[in-house]
Amino acid sequence: MRMHRYSLALRHEVMYIFMHFNRGSFADYVKKTHVKYIKALSPAEYVDELTPSYSPGCKRFILDAGYLKALHRPNLILNWDGIERIAENGIVTKKGEHLPFDVIIYATGFQVAASTYELRGSEGETLHKYWKDHGGPTAYLGTTVPGFPNFSIIGGPNTGTGHASQIFTEEVQINYALKLYAPVLSGALSSVEPTDAATDAYNEAIQRRLSTSVWSSCASWYRSGATGKIFSIFPGPVSLFWWYLRSPKWKDYRIEGEERQGTWTEQTMRIMCTLVFGSLTAAGGHSIWDERPIPIAAPDNRFSRCFSTPVGAIKAYEALRRWTAQAMAAPTTTQVAIVGAGFGGLGFGMWLKKRLPCEDFVIFEKGSDIGGTWMDNTYPGCGSDISIHWYSLSTDLKPDWRASHGTQPEILDYMHAITAKYALREHCVFNTVVISATWDKVQQLYIIVTKNLRTGETKETRAKILISAGGVLSEPRMPDVSGIEDFRGDAFHSARWRHDVDLRGKKVAIIVRADNRRGRIDGYRAVLPHADVDKPLYSERVKWIFAHVPFVMRLHRYSLAFRYEWMFLFMHLYQGPVGDYGKKVSTDYIKAVAPAEYIDQLTPSYPPGCRRMVLDTNYLKALHRPNLTPNWDTIERITEDGITMKNGQHLSFDVIIYATGFQAGAFSYELRGSKGQTIQEYFNASGGPRAYLGTTIPGFPNFCTILGPNTASGHASAIFIEEVQVRISSHSDIHDSPSRRALL
Repeated sequence: MRMHRYSLALRHEVMYIFMHFNRGSFADYVKKTHVKYIKALSPAEYVDELTPSYSPGCKRFILDAGYLKALHRPNLILNWDGIERIAENGIVTKKGEHLPFDVIIYATGFQVAASTYELRGSEGETLHKYWKDHGGPTAYLGTTVPGFPNFSIIGGPNTGTGHASQIFTEEVQINYALKLYAPVLSGALSSVEPTDAATDAYNEAIQRRLSTSVWSSCASWYRSGATGKIFSIFPGPVSLFWWYLRSPKWKDYRIEGEERQGTWTEQTMRIMCTLVFGSLTAAGGHSIWDERPIPIAAPDNRFSRCFSTPVGAIKAYEALRRWTAQAMAAPTTTQVAIVGAGFGGLGFGMWLKKRLPCEDFVIFEKGSDIGGTWMDNTYPGCGSDISIHWYSLSTDLKPDWRASHGTQPEILDYMHAITAKYALREHCVFNTVVISATWDKVQQLYIIVTKNLRTGETKETRAKILISAGGVLSEPRMPDVSGIEDFRGDAFHSARWRHDVDLRGKKVAIIVRADNRRGRIDGYRAVLPHADVDKPLYSERVKWIFAHVPFVMRLHRYSLAFRYEWMFLFMHLYQGPVGDYGKKVSTDYIKAVAPAEYIDQLTPSYPPGCRRMVLDTNYLKALHRPNLTPNWDTIERITEDGITMKNGQHLSFDVIIYATGFQAGAFSYELRGSKGQTIQEYFNASGGPRAYLGTTIPGFPNFCTILGPNTASGHASAIFIEEVQVRISSHSDIHDSPSRRALL
């Protein structure tokens, strides 16, 4: 599909030749071809009026959507006379003829380049006046305008092509603007605007090219006043426009704010460099004393060269950078606050740095390190139930996964590698839980209260944007039975596995949820050693191919995704033959593997897919072991030395493990929106968690939830879903929360 797009782009680029070679034999051939087409399809009496007097391309090429053939219809009459006026019941032509009509449709185009609002720049001048003084709409690279700092026009003057996709040129401008304003968003600069000299030189050059182009040979909306300055069209192929806007040329811009940002910080660094090494003159790159600064990149280039001695210099430099950053930055204010350092939180931080780029964000993590659920869950055999090449980031494929499904240590190592690659650890605040977040209408930001779990200290942070990436399955759910605190043996939740508890030779109870009843137990009369599941291993040859042969690993990922997508049929067609087949296959598998006496209890009463389909990690085979006794009765209460069942039976245990799942849908902190309502109150009033596209919520501006309501698939990769949400959130203007109508 991508190659098809490229071929279309190339074909449209070739059309530029018609505009460029507007004179000579080639232009004559093109005109002849068009005239021949008109004569072949149009009524003979209209051919003269329909044949343009100007060269092809002077006005925009359009597809003939059956217009010429429609002129043959008996109920259609063309009138070439001018209109004198509109009457009560029709139109009076210049010749005095009155034509009665029931409906009048004005297909008279648009007001081109008319500004829809009054924009005033730094000198008090309006954009309309600036354009009027310059003979029509004018901008530098069609994107920025002198005297109007931090302002960009998408689809501005001289950005139209007349032959290619406007969406592409807008994408080019958007990427350019993101690079241009990155220093402003990061706080390094306060404003950026093009110089008059650069703007004048650019526009003089393109107007020279336009003066000999086909667009100068006729009157059209491309021109100011129809015959004046050509302000709409870019005089070249769109690939040339992309080349011009691939990155900002800082010499063509007036920059404000480098003194505010740079005088104290950079001079301090430079003085320290001089005092320690006496090498001020050895500093490379540009600085605020140079003729033209290069924002953002200058400090790293300059000081890495300045400290030319080995380890000690590097440590001194890094310490100095941390000190100056702490002194200059307001520690309680940030652009983006992210809650959670799992795949969702790390992915959002990675995308902020990679796409915008934005460095001004913080990630709050209640754990002692990154990883989220993959740091918390360490029970024996913990791993992904989705193929690992699909359960990983599309931006960072890993060729050397050991087997088809990743283990918890492997996945956690992968997340650590991602964190190091994108330098995300410096943005993380660990052992910190968010207590509350409240939207301040006046300041238009969130006031976030956090608590350090080690010191108990609370702190306030202000953020323009809040991202909730704590995951839906992060808080363990304990069973609703009495006496949990009375048990004297070791007890813990499977999501908080205690590796210090030795299970050998002990009676162990594992409590699981069953059909929303209180629970049941699988009692272990002695230890049940973990049995490794046979998972297909990737050979060293396959790993080498993934790493060195282009597209193979990506295609393998696509094939896995396609295979998992087919599983959706079991959920969607569960009442038909497909559902019956899936149920039969699953039931046959249970009968073949499980002990005969447990088949009735193990066979689900619901269709396949109603609950998440999981891999059998030798659970059914384990039920054959003599030291394992499932108990299908519900629990009455927990006692000091064991469990009492509903039927009165008392079972003694040394250890109890609660495998009772997580608290799904409960928000982990008090989030209060623009209307004073908490998110939990909104969920309760809505009959449960609800969001627009599972990502944004009405009444909670500048807020996104990753893996929010109705985003889980039940059959595919949660990582892919999180990536989709991250990309939507980082591309969208989320200042306005979605309307309630959008949720219906």
